[in-house]
Amino acid sequence: MSTVIFGGSFDPLHMGHVSVVKEIFNSIPNIDKLYIIPAGAHPEDKQYLFTDEQRLLMLEAVFGIKGGFYREGIVISDIEILNKHAKSYTADTVAKLHAADIVVGADQAAAFSSWSRPHDIARSANLWYFPREGFTPDPAFEWNVLNAELQNISSTYIRERMLKKDFSIHNYIPDAVNELARKFLS
Repeated sequence: MSTVIFGGSFDPLHMGHVSVVKEIFNSIPNIDKLYIIPAGAHPEDKQYLFTDEQRLLMLEAVFGIKGGFYREGIVISDIEILNKHAKSYTADTVAKLHAADIVVGADQAAAFSSWSRPHDIARSANLWYFPREGFTPDPAFEWNVLNAELQNISSTYIRERMLKKDFSIHNYIPDAVNELARKFLS
């Protein structure tokens, strides 16, 4: 059985992420656990629109046991946000969870050499990416591709609309996320 990590900012969770989760189960054999992990303190000091707790609630609303996209084996994990002031690094998370596979977006796969200890990650886990227009995975590493339907969804675009109190973005985000975002931003 395999332990898989799918991490990201999930700021906010959108339909592209839902598509990737579905494809993870279709593409990676013998999954025991799929850890969906929102990023904690970002190594590049990125600021999030939604708090750690809000992003966890969004993930739980969609992928949790009562969520519309729940599947046995999915674990929403706060492992990278437990220490709010320490930066989190994927190499540490892969080691702690004994992950056999890690899934990232093509934008992150393209910048993989700039990550902390990328060779440690690549030695420990199979690297998977999902395609995104305009990005090619770092050729210094061996990548597997998820055949997730290419989603031209921009989290930046979604955040900009939300900040303007424009929540007519049903094609981009699950209804549960839209409801929570309205509540959090009111």
